[in-house]
Amino acid sequence: MDVTIFTGPGCVSCQRAKAFLRDHQIEFTERDVAADPAAVEELVKRGCRRLPVILIDGDVVQGFDLQDLVQRLRLPQPP
Repeated sequence: MDVTIFTGPGCVSCQRAKAFLRDHQIEFTERDVAADPAAVEELVKRGCRRLPVILIDGDVVQGFDLQDLVQRLRLPQPP
């Protein structure tokens, strides 16, 4: 599974999303939009307007949507 997370400085939801991925031992690539102009261009092309943006095998998850992440990553449902 290929997971990339686009983040920004001071983004609390970005920190929560990265912690969630780490807690579930999901390897990911991080792209910081403040340091990577190409990352910004990619998000604009995809029509993404809020962070974090998580690409899972090319599928887009905008924001830290726990239920969507659990489903797309095929994780057990939280209690």
